[in-house]
Amino acid sequence: MKLSKSAFSGAMLKVERAYSHIDELEGRIRKFSKSDFYTIRLEADETGFQSLIYDQTVSIDGGIPLALGDAAHNLRAALDFCWMTLVREHSRNPDAKRGGVNQFPFHETRANLEDSIKNAPIKASFPEIDSLIIDDINPYRTGNNPIWLVNKIDQIDKHNLLMPAIAFGKPHRLVIATDQSTFDFSGSRFVGNNLKILGIRGAKIKEYSSAPADIVFDDRKVFERKPVLPTILQAAESIREAVKLFQKTFC
Repeated sequence: MKLSKSAFSGAMLKVERAYSHIDELEGRIRKFSKSDFYTIRLEADETGFQSLIYDQTVSIDGGIPLALGDAAHNLRAALDFCWMTLVREHSRNPDAKRGGVNQFPFHETRANLEDSIKNAPIKASFPEIDSLIIDDINPYRTGNNPIWLVNKIDQIDKHNLLMPAIAFGKPHRLVIATDQSTFDFSGSRFVGNNLKILGIRGAKIKEYSSAPADIVFDDRKVFERKPVLPTILQAAESIREAVKLFQKTFC
């Protein structure tokens, strides 16, 4: 069964809307990264040893998780639009078997994805859907990970703000000194807000120039502290290509 050339135009509009939210996200991240949002200090513990600590002094812009969630929702919806376009066309056949899921399938593993699609009623009208999703789009964790992550972001954003964290980049210049020694940490990279990286007595900050910072997902298990902006951009491009595959396959 072949569909009209405009069958998936709504899905592509959702992708383009996602890009407008990504543009907002990029602007907010850039603005925040250039702000004076942290300080550094040396703090002694009970033994007298000192640690260098990064203190975040300004909360992450609340517009960042909002723009991220809006982008993810539109990307997720684009794939749902594609799936439901096929479901609606399939249901026009009076002899068609009804039932099945009414949303684009995402799964943790390829095996689970295969199980969810193998008995999908729309395969009677669109047999190509099997290989298209499983082999080409791969919306499972170890397949196309950015697409899989979009679904996770959207699920979380329905109930909670997905507030990211800060990853400090490499300081251009960072020198710690005692009366006896000098320690040069220039070019070191640290992740987190309060970062203890030094354990010496009587140290002082001798030289320092601010480190760039990135906004990352604050979740090691699901998002593996990936940088927010490159991840959602990669997902958007993957989903735009997925919509094009639906058009090429079914139109």
